[in-house]
Amino acid sequence: MVLSDLPYYLIPVFAGLLAVLAVWFAWLQVRQLFWLRDQPHFTHDDRQHFKWQIIRRLAGCFLMLAAAVMLAGLMGMRILDRLDELILRSNQARIEEKPLAPLTEEERSFVLFSFAYVGVLMGAIVLLIGLGLWEIRSIRKHGIRHRRRIREDERTMLERQLPLLYQERQRSTGLADDADEPPGRSD
Repeated sequence: MVLSDLPYYLIPVFAGLLAVLAVWFAWLQVRQLFWLRDQPHFTHDDRQHFKWQIIRRLAGCFLMLAAAVMLAGLMGMRILDRLDELILRSNQARIEEKPLAPLTEEERSFVLFSFAYVGVLMGAIVLLIGLGLWEIRSIRKHGIRHRRRIREDERTMLERQLPLLYQERQRSTGLADDADEPPGRSD
């Protein structure tokens, strides 16, 4: 099956859907940027994390839009159709066991342009995947940092509260007040 056997509308529909999603996600990120400005209680680290998250996601939206435009260009400039014609001509010569006619200068420049075009499209897709992996790594790193901060806060709270609870328990059970420190703790 060659790509020109696909329904003509399939690639432009997919490209249009991708473009609409890219614009919608970009709009959501711009809204999140305005939301971030109105959050005075965030720490500097949290602000930096969310700011760079928005920048990465906007870059991803730009790459999605670029990929959508290039996908539409594959059909709009008839790149796939012309490449299929060259492939069919080559296959026909091979079936008839004739020597393959060399490409004309126009066909050669078209093939080079097509490879460059598809290469840039694939590069945009690879960059988009890389950006997604970077985003996952960043979210994980931010989550680990927050979990560590929560554990430190819990530890600090327990270190403050346990001696008070121990003293209160001693008073309520009627034990002597001469033991101010909880058992097992020596400074």
